[in-house]
Amino acid sequence: TDDDPGTDTPAGIMIAADQGGVVQAPSGETVMIGAGALPDDALVSIQRIAVDDLLARTGMAAPEPGILQTLAAFHLDLGEQSTSVPVQLAITLQDDSGVEAGDEVLFLRRGTAPDANGVMQGKWWLLDNGFVGTNAQGQLVARTASPPYNGVSGSGDLVLVKTRTN
Repeated sequence: TDDDPGTDTPAGIMIAADQGGVVQAPSGETVMIGAGALPDDALVSIQRIAVDDLLARTGMAAPEPGILQTLAAFHLDLGEQSTSVPVQLAITLQDDSGVEAGDEVLFLRRGTAPDANGVMQGKWWLLDNGFVGTNAQGQLVARTASPPYNGVSGSGDLVLVKTRTN
């Protein structure tokens, strides 16, 4: 999918709830939705967010850069409602320095939570883990693994990170 009206690539793909489907961005980010996972037919899109543009695009910086290496960022739109089961994601890495096939990664979604004074603050919420492999072109790609986590089941801005230490 593509948000550039000057291209022929559609902004989203209509996915039939009873059939499920696969949607891929031109940059390789892919969401796979199982049959029956969507409550209703939905216009689905997935779009890369350049890691360097994360703060400008989402209003939040990459989480804990001293501890976590941000490998990729993207916006997922599954429509207004959550899926009944997690979607599966395959995300091409934007930063693959020091990353190897088999490495564990974490998928985080932008959200909010109150601080000690009750003021809402932006937070990155852990949704799923995954592992790095390669795609048919030999590029490093991270794929979700849920379980043990509940997985990704709703729209939002997401980042893919790896711990900097073991």
